[in-house]
Amino acid sequence: MANLLVVAVVATHGEERLELLLNRSLPSVNKQSRPVDLVVVVSDNDPVSNFLEREDIESCFDGTSKDKVRFLQNERTSRMSSTGNWNTGILEALSTFGGDCWVAILDEDDEWHESHVETCLKSSTSQECQWVVSGIVRMGKTGKSKDPIPE
Repeated sequence: MANLLVVAVVATHGEERLELLLNRSLPSVNKQSRPVDLVVVVSDNDPVSNFLEREDIESCFDGTSKDKVRFLQNERTSRMSSTGNWNTGILEALSTFGGDCWVAILDEDDEWHESHVETCLKSSTSQECQWVVSGIVRMGKTGKSKDPIPE
């Protein structure tokens, strides 16, 4: 598993979701038991009034991990859904590593369990998969989990 490359693509949109990005999503990427090789944060905000800076994103990562962070502006299907962000991030991953990488996507309101990447990689190699879809644990506003998907 050591030679498998993993890129985290994080989609973000809206100033009201900035706190979730900086305090939930990106820290969960940084705390992975199997670190990702590249983090691509793609903003779907208006580039003229963009309130999010690369330094904000880098502040969520430790020392040398900051070198693995890229901050891009979505120039595809902007302000419609996360698909343009994900496509922009996936193209960045492919242009960096070619087809020899795994791409893990999340939005700014998502949080990965600390072994998410490691578990997905183990599943992919043990089952000889080309893609892995993980389960989801929904969290309420109080932090208590709701029904997991799938059960």
